[in-house]
Amino acid sequence: MKVENGVLLEVTNEDIIDGRFNFPEGVTSIGDNAFSGCDRLIQIEIPEGVTSIGNEAFAYCDRLTQIEIPEGVTSIGDCAFYWCTSLTQIELPEGVTSIGDNAFNACGSLTRIELPEGVTSIGDNAFNACGSLTQIELPEGVIRIGNDAFRSCSRLSQIKLPEGVTSIGDRAFYSCSNLTQIELPEGVTSIGNGAFYNCSSLTQIEIPEGVASIGDSAFSGCSSLTQIEIPKGVTSIGDRAFWACSSLTQIELPEGVTSIGDNAFWGCSSLTQIELPEGVTSIGDNAFSGCDRLTQIEIPNSVTSIGDSAFYCCHNLKQIKYGNRVLELPNNVQNILLNKYGLIV
Repeated sequence: MKVENGVLLEVTNEDIIDGRFNFPEGVTSIGDNAFSGCDRLIQIEIPEGVTSIGNEAFAYCDRLTQIEIPEGVTSIGDCAFYWCTSLTQIELPEGVTSIGDNAFNACGSLTRIELPEGVTSIGDNAFNACGSLTQIELPEGVIRIGNDAFRSCSRLSQIKLPEGVTSIGDRAFYSCSNLTQIELPEGVTSIGNGAFYNCSSLTQIEIPEGVASIGDSAFSGCSSLTQIEIPKGVTSIGDRAFWACSSLTQIELPEGVTSIGDNAFWGCSSLTQIELPEGVTSIGDNAFSGCDRLTQIEIPNSVTSIGDSAFYCCHNLKQIKYGNRVLELPNNVQNILLNKYGLIV
């Protein structure tokens, strides 16, 4: 064991007796990597007077099942409890204001965690791969949810985002395969790339008016999503935004949309109709490829480019209206939509 100026710098397995560690007097801070790799540690009570827990302080303590954190702690460092695979629950004191990057990453046995009111941000990968986490309540003060924050929390079925949240990071809820619903607050302005990728149980989601962009792969693989309404402020639909949303039957795009990304609606095999607003200028490669229940589509005059294979494998597409022209498609030429420009006019 090594302590300097109130900072606990290093603890080894030899300092742990019967799965517990007894803190010496005067410790005010737990340093970076202090308990890292202490695989004999089973439970620990941090004494009053400690105010900070350093980066990777308890990383790889894979037998740690419980920990008590005192009220005086205000910060929890990056990777503080990384790979504590036996940790089942933890209560954070009121003074904590931020959850560091990777703070609880790979805590696969963690079933619940209570976040105090003072928390304003949840770091990147904070709860990534917490596969046993079934519920978490985010306090009202949270304004930012980091990249990959709840990625692969496969048992998380619902979560309520507080009103103050303005951004949802890239892959924030990636592969939360049990998530059935989520309500986005009015203050959200952006949905990151892959934010809800492979949320295969998600049936509905309301996107607030303030959202201006929907990132690449934002809803890719949301195979249970049946309908979605895009708000007026959105100007672009990212690449693969609704890729393989196989239950999506209809979608309404607002007037402000100017571009539809590559593979945006690829494999939306239940989509029967979609209305493209005037103002759209480009339709990306494979944008509607595999939409085999789509029977007709109207392309506005504003469109100047249609990507390769934009309507490939749309086997039931019988009619395309492009500006003032209507193209009737006999069965034997449906795959002509495979050509360089996606359709013939």
